[in-house]
Amino acid sequence: MELTRRLEEHGDRPALIFPGRTPITYRDLARRVTALAAEFGPEKKLVAVAAEPTEHAVISYLAAMHGKHAVALIPPCDASALEDFVADYSPEIICRRVDARWRCRTEAGESNGAPHPDLAVLLGTSGSTGKSRYVRLSAAAIEANAGAIVSYLELGHRDRAALILPFHYSYGLSVLNSHLEAGASTYFPKHGAFHAAFAQEMREARCTNISGVPYSFEMMDHAGFRRHDLPELRFMTVAGGRMQQALAETFRRHLADNSGCFFMMYGQTEATARIAYVPPGELEGNLGSIGIAIPGGKLWLADEDGRPIEQNGEPGELIYNGPNVMMGYAHRRTDLATAHEVRICVQATSQSVMIAGSIR
Repeated sequence: MELTRRLEEHGDRPALIFPGRTPITYRDLARRVTALAAEFGPEKKLVAVAAEPTEHAVISYLAAMHGKHAVALIPPCDASALEDFVADYSPEIICRRVDARWRCRTEAGESNGAPHPDLAVLLGTSGSTGKSRYVRLSAAAIEANAGAIVSYLELGHRDRAALILPFHYSYGLSVLNSHLEAGASTYFPKHGAFHAAFAQEMREARCTNISGVPYSFEMMDHAGFRRHDLPELRFMTVAGGRMQQALAETFRRHLADNSGCFFMMYGQTEATARIAYVPPGELEGNLGSIGIAIPGGKLWLADEDGRPIEQNGEPGELIYNGPNVMMGYAHRRTDLATAHEVRICVQATSQSVMIAGSIR
């Protein structure tokens, strides 16, 4: 995968930063990723990773990608999630903490059939029956989405993200991937967004951006985040649900008053992460809009017959097409060998869409 093969190009710039420790540079990260990928072997396998916020989990994820395996990111604090995944998908390798040590263990048994050559990542999402299902994402989709985010956020190697979201969640994973793509750094905070010391930690860590869900911003507001001076903070992003417009306006104004930008974004795991965003300069007065399609994507509303809606105020289905759309869903191991089944994402929406500068 190109994202992992370019790690060493960024040399001694910090890649992963953990409180109280020497940063892991891109050169060191590349070395460790390559070494673990070699341990996984050349034949395509399914690798399950308990996605805890540690260097070991991140390196296991990147090593699987580097070796062109399929990697499933599993919630780390839910033992049943991993047990259910193992029962349904029979991964050849499981990476997790055992007796306080991180281990990548090869499972005994016969081969369960190779995943499709394009399959790179599996992310969990709730099915209509309540049983967990997984979104199948290709390496091309991961890279396209990371590149689009780098483009519209104008990420550079001087940026530093505060990763307060779990990276088994598509939004959190997109923060990690986009910063690796840009040669930027990712900081794993000691404190959560709800903590009174969070803002000071962001200042001391010199984070340039923070991404969260609406609840994250509620917690930051309750903890007095806006009372702190964060001169390095360049932008904040929110996605993962509808944000109260009053709170969104509060953070928009706060960032604008401090030479920063507030990005309201919209996405789905089925589109790797991001589908749309509202350009910060257009956000005032458009807090209820999901914005415009990300670079490389196309977004439109369609009526019940599938025809594009041309009139303002008409309800319809939101349709997205782009290189970051999933391959399809998986419910069991045999589904992993299936080729691309999906080209567009469809969702009913009551929100407006910004098209060519207007609102629909």
